[in-house]
Amino acid sequence: MFWFVGGVLIMATTIILLSPIYRARATAQQAGLAQAVFVDQLSEVDRDEFRGIISGEEAASARIEVKRRMLNESKREAAQRVPTAVTGRWLLVALAIIAPALGLGGYTMLGSPQLPSIPLAERQAERDEAIQVANLAERLKNQLLSDENSPADGWVLLGQTYMRMSRFSDATWAFGTLINRGDVSPVFYAMYAESMIAADDGIVTPKAAAALDHVLESDPLNVAAIYYKSIEFDQVGDTRAAFEILRDRIELENAFQPWMETLVAHANWLGEKLGGERVTLPAESAIAPGPSAADVAAAGEMSEEDRQAFVRSMVERLADQLAEAPDDLDGWLRLARAYSVLGEAQKAQNAFGQAERLSKTLSPDDPRRQVIEAGLQGN
Repeated sequence: MFWFVGGVLIMATTIILLSPIYRARATAQQAGLAQAVFVDQLSEVDRDEFRGIISGEEAASARIEVKRRMLNESKREAAQRVPTAVTGRWLLVALAIIAPALGLGGYTMLGSPQLPSIPLAERQAERDEAIQVANLAERLKNQLLSDENSPADGWVLLGQTYMRMSRFSDATWAFGTLINRGDVSPVFYAMYAESMIAADDGIVTPKAAAALDHVLESDPLNVAAIYYKSIEFDQVGDTRAAFEILRDRIELENAFQPWMETLVAHANWLGEKLGGERVTLPAESAIAPGPSAADVAAAGEMSEEDRQAFVRSMVERLADQLAEAPDDLDGWLRLARAYSVLGEAQKAQNAFGQAERLSKTLSPDDPRRQVIEAGLQGN
């Protein structure tokens, strides 16, 4: 009884003495948590770009916005930071150490120090955040189920939330529900397949493979589907096909894309199994792939009319470059897609026609042939 009471008194004294220091540290920990949230948001942007949910331009704009918030948060934290008195702080630390040390000496002689200590609760902030996210996900699920006309974006958000929580089977259910409603976007099927693969510990089951095939039928250049299709090929023993599907997709690009590092790393891992074959990142293209991050940031501050003029200027610049270098097949495909987005169907058809002229040397199974054929048919 004596030691119990003494231990409680020592703990209470230590807490009182160190509370000013802990309050300062708590502020720093909250700041670190805020920055961790921003870092997680940047990772989420990278994942969405890899899956094809957002374009490269949208991803660049999102990264700029997150980094701007990180900078503002850092400035706010700096303004709130209050210097502590060094002498007083160390005096408190010394007093806090002496009292437990005296108690520890007595405990070592009379107690049972060989018994393991009971671990304290760790990472409480992370656990609290996880509980909050789980509650929000449950509320979103109930809201979606109660509305027959619930938006597709809500189901996508629910599935992505489950994926981040490592509740992969629940994510499969959410994406499957979305697809069963008739929302058959290739992007939805890609997320559906990814969730099934994650739920099965990386195994591409026949059901997941069927979803990947559906994606590639509609979007033969979909990066996520090609990546998981490569995993499927390797799992059934066709390492050569697994390597070549990644190599061929990478070679379609004239300039570096953020998703390439993942595909190159996996392709080279497969290449080692084939005797050391390697894939390298492509050199920069002579044709500009699109607006820079600075261009996107500037566009975000424009009016709608100015933004449309900005987009058209970027397209015209690409068209001028192709006029000087007309043998860039991928450049014509980018221009055709840009004209399609702008609603200029005839110019899009002309660009697809130029791409068709250059496609005669492509292999019969090159996915760009399907893209060109669909474009010429107006799909």
